[in-house]
Amino acid sequence: MTAEGDALALIAQAAEGSARDGLSMLDQAIAHAEMGDGDPVVTATQVRDMLGLSDRGSTRRLLGLLLEGDTGALLGAVRDQYALGVEPLALMRGLLELTHAVTLVKAGRDIASPGQSAEEREAIADWASQLGFAPLHRLWQLLLKGHDEVASAVLPIESCEMALLRAMHAGTMPDPAELARMLREGLPAGMPAPQGGEPAKLPSEPSAALPRTMEELVALVDRSKPSLANHLNDCAALVSLDPPEVAVRLTHDWPQGDFKRDLTQALNSAVPGMKWTVRLEESGGGATLQQKEQAEKAAARAAIMETPVVKAAMAAFPDAELDDKLEQWSA
Repeated sequence: MTAEGDALALIAQAAEGSARDGLSMLDQAIAHAEMGDGDPVVTATQVRDMLGLSDRGSTRRLLGLLLEGDTGALLGAVRDQYALGVEPLALMRGLLELTHAVTLVKAGRDIASPGQSAEEREAIADWASQLGFAPLHRLWQLLLKGHDEVASAVLPIESCEMALLRAMHAGTMPDPAELARMLREGLPAGMPAPQGGEPAKLPSEPSAALPRTMEELVALVDRSKPSLANHLNDCAALVSLDPPEVAVRLTHDWPQGDFKRDLTQALNSAVPGMKWTVRLEESGGGATLQQKEQAEKAAARAAIMETPVVKAAMAAFPDAELDDKLEQWSA
């Protein structure tokens, strides 16, 4: 491939199928091109310098390696990007933008745009279905701290590597609320420190961290299988919970396999040394957590509609509708 062909390949890769982005990058490259025999010559080196940031495909690969916990591959990918001229600060910024996009999709917001590739949309949707809000918020904070450290570091690439390793291994730790609860309820202070990046395991004796409510059960499952935790939250009513036994009633089938088996495995993995028994009931349990949340929102909406100001406004403007933002503000 010619030098011009290499440069065009870089622009096409960075644009990810967006003709508008590709043409914009090409125009910019031509404007800064080197002159050769009277004609502008666009080179791959010049394009890399011009872009100055990691293309979106490389950023997705970095985030995937970070989430998978593949230390060697992650560090290798960072060095590969650095060798291509990508600045460490641009790597951190790209990961922050991607984490933010995953969180928005997780929250139900449609962020699709004409310039977004199908591969990017699929990857973001997949991460949003697998990751819980707590791990995403924790990852955001760790990457944000790393970004600030890289921006002021004497050794930027080394600081970038250390920040990503910290984000990878700190992601396996309990969140601050869980740690506070464990300390408050008497988790032994002399527990050994985690080895090899693995989270500290609870003692095999009756644990103070065992779930007592449906919310705590969902949070426990979310540590190892977020997609199952989402189904438990939305489509399961708690009939009884007496660790290590739990009984639930499903309102919708689990589409990814055997719900009883998968929930048992997730709980056994979350609480080492305890063998859980899961029962599926045909009745009982009341409402699911999602149904309760929807009922609370409906009640809040009804309360707002009954306020004198809103009733007067609706009477004056019969076709008006209550904005969702007003409901959220009121809640």
